[in-house]
Amino acid sequence: MVARRRQNIDPITVDDYSFKKVEVFKYLGANINSKNDMHEEINDRIACGNRYYYNIRRLLKSKLLSHNSKTLLYHSYLRPIITYASETWSLSKRDSKRLMTFER
Repeated sequence: MVARRRQNIDPITVDDYSFKKVEVFKYLGANINSKNDMHEEINDRIACGNRYYYNIRRLLKSKLLSHNSKTLLYHSYLRPIITYASETWSLSKRDSKRLMTFER
């Protein structure tokens, strides 16, 4: 990815490797795009959190587990899925509201 405004950029060549310009790529599990738009990343994080929630919903609804155990599950497993790489996000009001809705 190139941070310049020029549209026509030739591939960068180093030794025998050629690197093409891309608009979006995944780095360490986080989506990075050329516009620095975090909406897609937040949508992906919420979708991953929803998938994980539906995988463990039996445990969260079980009467065999205590409230403390369920809280520990949430804080140890579910919340980190949602907040991974959140330090780099620039949130809009809409994104913030969506994250708060998921938290509820």
